[in-house]
Amino acid sequence: LRFLNDNTPPRITLDTPKTGDWVGREIEIIGSLEDTSNIQSLQYSTDKMETLSEIPFTEEAGKITFNTKAAFSHNEDGNVSLFIIATDKAGNKAIKPISLNKDTTNPDITLLTPAAGEKIFTKRATVIIKVDDNGITDKVEISTDGTRYSRLFGNTLYKHTLNLSAIDSLPEKIYIRATDKSGNTRLLSPSISYNKAFIESGNLRSGGMDYNEN
Repeated sequence: LRFLNDNTPPRITLDTPKTGDWVGREIEIIGSLEDTSNIQSLQYSTDKMETLSEIPFTEEAGKITFNTKAAFSHNEDGNVSLFIIATDKAGNKAIKPISLNKDTTNPDITLLTPAAGEKIFTKRATVIIKVDDNGITDKVEISTDGTRYSRLFGNTLYKHTLNLSAIDSLPEKIYIRATDKSGNTRLLSPSISYNKAFIESGNLRSGGMDYNEN
């Protein structure tokens, strides 16, 4: 009889998440394993190894892969840790810690221009938006119908020219949507009223703007 000793722990490779990623209330875990022995168990922990949850994995053509979701609902916002634990049938164990940032607060949107109650006298209106977030803002978008959005680019401040002459039907609202790296989203939809006399003369005049926040 010939016995083979296996003292090498499994090798864990994570496709996502990566160290420093932003998470919300849950995160997707995708990766693969390499090991000279068969894998006995694969687990994760979001509470510093106090409790372990099983990760289902599949083996096909000698490749071991896994894909699951981990909940961070019990963790406070801020720095959090994810641990991936793989154990093979020889008893070797590998632990992979990943440091992450948790943020469950929606971005805060402020419409600077036009200000509440400000009147607009042009069909090319300038919109200036300020976005604050506890984490990192991923994208800011604007729409005149709430369906088709255009992405804006900036850093805290975002500027857009609203070309009302290019719109078939004048919008009753504009829609401003901000999403952060953790997937939190805020929508601001100020209403706009128009004076037809100014529209027909080639100008546009809007009345006060009411803020409806979702």
